[in-house]
Formats: sequence, C-alpha cells, structure tokens
Amino acid sequence: MLKQLLYLNDEQGDLPISPWRISVLRILTLSGLLLVLGIAVHSSYKAWQLGAYHVLYIVLGFYVVLLGAALFARRRYRLGRMLLALCVVGAGATMQFFIKDFDDAKLGAIFLYSLPIAMLMLWGKKAAVAAMAFNLLPFAYLVYNKPLLHWDTFNIDLPSTPIYLNLLLFIFFNLCLPLALMRMLSALQWTHGRQQDLNRQLQLSMLLYRDLFDNDNHPALIINHGQKVMRQNKALARWLKKHRLSINALLPALSLPPENCKHLPRLLPTGSGQQRLVELTKSRMANPQYHLLLLEDVTEASQLKMQLADERVQNRRLRWHDTSTGMLNEQGVEHWLARKPRAAVAIMQLCNGPGIRFKYGKPVKDQVLNKIAAHVKALLPKGAIAGRIGRCTLVFCHPTMRRDALQAMVQGIEMQLGSTVRLDDGALCETERHWKIASHPGLLPPGHHISSLAVHLYGQLLTAGDVTLLDTNALQRFDSQHQLVEDLRTALASRDQLYLDYQPQCDTEGNIVAAEALLRWRHPKEGNISPAVFIPLAEQSGNIGRLTRWVVTQACAQLKSWQQQGINLRLSVNLSVLDLIDERFTHWLIEHCREQQIDNAMLELEITETALADLRQTSQSLKILSQAGFPLAIDDFGTGHSSLTRLTNLDANIIKIDRDFLRAVPGQARSERMLKAILELCRSTGAEPLVEGVETRQQLDWLLAQGCKFFQGFYLYRPMPPRTLAQLLKAISTA
Repeated sequence: MLKQLLYLNDEQGDLPISPWRISVLRILTLSGLLLVLGIAVHSSYKAWQLGAYHVLYIVLGFYVVLLGAALFARRRYRLGRMLLALCVVGAGATMQFFIKDFDDAKLGAIFLYSLPIAMLMLWGKKAAVAAMAFNLLPFAYLVYNKPLLHWDTFNIDLPSTPIYLNLLLFIFFNLCLPLALMRMLSALQWTHGRQQDLNRQLQLSMLLYRDLFDNDNHPALIINHGQKVMRQNKALARWLKKHRLSINALLPALSLPPENCKHLPRLLPTGSGQQRLVELTKSRMANPQYHLLLLEDVTEASQLKMQLADERVQNRRLRWHDTSTGMLNEQGVEHWLARKPRAAVAIMQLCNGPGIRFKYGKPVKDQVLNKIAAHVKALLPKGAIAGRIGRCTLVFCHPTMRRDALQAMVQGIEMQLGSTVRLDDGALCETERHWKIASHPGLLPPGHHISSLAVHLYGQLLTAGDVTLLDTNALQRFDSQHQLVEDLRTALASRDQLYLDYQPQCDTEGNIVAAEALLRWRHPKEGNISPAVFIPLAEQSGNIGRLTRWVVTQACAQLKSWQQQGINLRLSVNLSVLDLIDERFTHWLIEHCREQQIDNAMLELEITETALADLRQTSQSLKILSQAGFPLAIDDFGTGHSSLTRLTNLDANIIKIDRDFLRAVPGQARSERMLKAILELCRSTGAEPLVEGVETRQQLDWLLAQGCKFFQGFYLYRPMPPRTLAQLLKAISTA
C-alpha cells in the first residue's frame, strides 16, 4: 500500500512523466504533512487560546496547499509541484515578514535555501538555477541584517515560535529533503541498472550477428564507400590463406559498381599463378555507408559443369540413356538410384498415351512424349535427374529432396506444361498425366525395379509419410478437384463469381496506410470457397496466370476509382511464383499500369517465400518490377524458404511476418523471443516488418512495445468490400 502511495516502483507504465518525480513530490508533501502535524496542532491550539485566529487560518492554508500538492502529484503533476514550491516560498516569506523577533524571522531566509534542491528534483536543472538566483534575495536580507518591513498590527508570534521554527527546519532539512534525495538516487541506480541490462542485451545481439557473419560458410566482407575493409569473416580468411592471397591484393579485383549487384563473375589471380573464378554479390546494408560483399568460389563448380557437359555428349547414346529423349533409360535410373538409396522419386504416366497412339499413330505419341520430356528437363532443379522407364512413363529423381519439396516441383512442372501439347504441324494434342510420388524407393520389395514402382505405389498403404499415392478416397478427391478446376475456368469466363475484398493495414496511430486485396469466390452451388482451396488448384491446373491478371486488373480499376474520389491508398496484391517465372506477365503488369495511368508505387506486390526458393528463376522478374517502382513485400515470412542470403539479395520494402508467430504472444516466453528475433532480423535487412494476424489488444500493445510500425488483423479491421472501405476512409478524413 505504501509502495503504491509513494510510487516506489520505477516502471513507468502509462504515467506521463517519470515515476520517481511523482514519488519525490509525494514524499515531500506527505512527510511534511505527517512530520509537521505535531507543530501544526500545538501552534493552532496556542493560537486559539490567545485569540490569534489568523494563525489558525495560515496553518490551515498551508496544510490545504500541501494536501493539494500530494493529491495532484499523479494526475496533475505540474500543478502539484507548483503548489509545493508555493508552500516553500510562502513559508519562508511568512517567517520573514510576519514574525516580530528578527532573529527568528531570519530562519525564513534559511528555509528558502531548500528551494533549489526541491526545484532540481521536481523541475530540473534550469529551474534549480533560477531558484539559486532567486535565493540572492533572502541572502541579501540576511546580509542586510535589518527587518525590511514592520507589521506591528499583524504578526504570527506565539510563545513557542522559536521552537516551532527550529523544529520545522530540522524536520524539513533532516528528514523530508533527505528522504526525497534518497528516492531520486534510488531511481538513478535503477535507471543505471536498467541501462546496463539494455547495454548487455545490445552487446549480446551484436555478438550474435557478429557470430552469424563470422561463422557463415560463404566468404564475406564489409566495406565502406572508400573500398576500405571494415570486417571480414573466417571463411574469407581461410579462402585467402588457401590461395595465398592478401585482402589488399584482392580489393582491386573486387571493384564493383556503386549499386547493388548479384552473381558478377570475376577472375582472380592467386599466389600460385592460377586463376579462380568467383561470383560476387554486393548488397547495401541497413547503414547506407557500408556494403556487404559475398564471394563464392565457383571454379570447381564451373569445371565440373564443363566436365559433365562433355560426358553428357560422349555418353548420350550409351546404354544408360534413352535414344529418343536423351534422358536416362531404365538401367540408367536404376544405376543412379543404387548410389542414392534415400532419393525422392516421382513418376509421370501419360495416361492417354495408348489413346493418342490409337488415334494418331505411334510417331505422334512419341512426339508428344518427347516434347513433354524436353519441357520437363528444362524445369528440373539442380541435382535432379530425369529418365524414361516405359513407353508412356517418365521418372524424375532427386538425391536429397523431401516429399513435400518433390510435390512442389511436380506441381510446378504440371503448371508449366499445361493440358495441351503443340505438335510440329501446329496441331494441339490434349494430354492426361498422373503422378506417383515416393519419398525413397528403398521401400520396394526385393527383386523389383524402377519400372514396377508405379504399380507398387498403387498397392502401398499411405503409412509413415513414405509414399503418396492415389487411393480410392484420393481418386474421389481428384474427381472433385477436377470439377472445381472446370468451375474455376467458368468463373474466370463469366466474371460474376469472383470479387475482391480489402483488408486495411494500419500504423502505430491506427491510421490506414494501405490495404491488401483478397480474392474471393462465390460458387453458385458450393457457396464461398476458401482461397486456400482454389488458389493451389489454379496453380496446378495452369490457370493461375489468368487469375492473377484478373486480380491485378480489378485492383488497378479500384485504385483509379478511388483516386477519382480523392482517396490515395496503396493496394497490395499477391503474386504466385509462376507469375514471376513468366516474363510475359512481368511486362504485361508494367504495361497495364501504364495504360491505366496507375502510379506503380501505389501497387504493392506480395510474393510468398516459395518465390525465394530459387532466386535464379525469379530474381530477374523481381529486379525488373523493383526498378519499375513497384514496392515489394515478402508474404508469410518465416514459414518457407527465407534465409539471410536470400533476404540480402532481395530489395524488399516490407516483410510480412506470418500470423503463426503471433498466436502465443504475449504470454509464451519462447514465442516472444522467437518473434523478437524475427523482428530484429527483418530490420537488419533494411525492410520494414508488418505483422499479420493481430487479433487482440494485448498482441497490439506487445508489438508496439517492440517498435513495430505496421499491423494487419481482425482486431484492427476485417476484410471488407471496396465501397465500405471508401466510406470508412472518408469518415476518418472528415472526423
């Protein structure tokens, strides 16, 4: 109770000023009221006996002012400290002017000497200096050593006045002021300790980032604008030592353009007279005075690529390759898998291959399969192989890929292939393909070969996540999804089932600074269908490009409509990784915004972390869009393929942190530490974090305490139609 009354807790909370100042004011006023109570009661009693009722009024007046100062200490601190200062000045002046005994009256001047200390604690240095200057008046009064005024008709002398005055000075100088000073020193000690804790945390963070930099496996260094090396990591030191180079000899060869650059090849002479082929990546850091320079020695990789290319040419017609497609044949695939027992395998079956052969003949069927094989080979990731193990069957293998990554690769290939193949004569041939996926072929019974894996997959149970296949339930789901894909094509053609909702994004003041366009599908029979259902289907079926263009067209039209209404609000739209791979979409987007007279800076492009999985495929499109002035945002950060290197290589303006990291915050210490680390990581890249999924006030307050500036979630605003959002913005602007 006493701790709360005197504000002895140094945590500021929602107080407008430092708690220790309120505490000092409370200590001075309450200690004065309590400790001087005996003097007040005794002097009032004597004054009442002598009929000096004006003394009663003076004592009561001082008590009322002191009590008011104590009461106003928290809510109206400025008024409270003014009342206390008034008490000090009033008490000193009353002693000097209304006590007849001059020796006793001089104690009033001494009492005023406490004013600078009180002003220092309650106001600050400037007020204390002013009080020092003010005290020249009572000092001159003491030096003059004569009464300045004579109040013979009005005085406050009582028989025990000398005792009262000396006791008052003793209490104020010996108890009240020391207690207040001790409180101030306690606050200073707490602040010092808190600052030390913050410094330790900052030092730990710096050590953490330094360790991350120093222990990175890629050679790296930090340079300033003058090409001076500020820091280099251990990997670079090892690389320099290995090739007998010094950092000073290396720098001239590393001269780069002032802007950011990626994967620039450089030939560096070594101390042994040889040359090393390196790729350089230069990235601007959060501090614009410095740049991060990443060096990747690709000499062996380049030589290996050349050797593999030569071997591929030499062995193309050997027994391990299919002569019609150039891919591995069944024996080649078996030989490769024998050395990769944990490889992931995907088999593609051209289901209507027999029908194509029956209708068009074997040459057409082989032509279709060869075109599919050629297309697939161009899309395979590094380390993967392709083979033909049957008349209508292709197989794709990766030595270390997980099942979900393999599924993603298959889906990407399917989306790129489409449902039709253009023949040499220009005719279109409809194809039907089924995929069978296994985590690793080690599950095959003894004596079985890769050619029997498709049959074996259909016979396996769906256990332990080792095999993914189409069982009866999966076939039913496939039929349902196939129908949904057809309905989606109809929806795109009719244009009366799809629509956009907009969810506002807010800053720390609650202002709406942007909105995210969210695609909705109102199915005529199934009702509202979740984007989590139809977006993947659109990607798998090759319809995502049409869908994204529809969204961009609607968003641009809405932007233009709002601009005509005087509403300037940035919109963000989501892009698929397939959109970024398609260069035609990139040029269409830029041209469409130009035709619609849309400022590119008003259309933010959100890309999922899947697009960062291989920046070599998407970086060119991202670079073109960024140079065109489109703000870039990484969506659902922390759930996909982000890494320090990829974030450094991508000039993202905003990083949207996935809502999953906020679910247990505040309250769960581990989740809080994780989210704090993610926020610091985002800021270290120079991008501004935006936290999604804010659903409670407690989450918002916690994020504000961490310095977050932008938020999105149901607690702030739910997705709404464009008309509702426009009305909301107009209402806010006129409020």
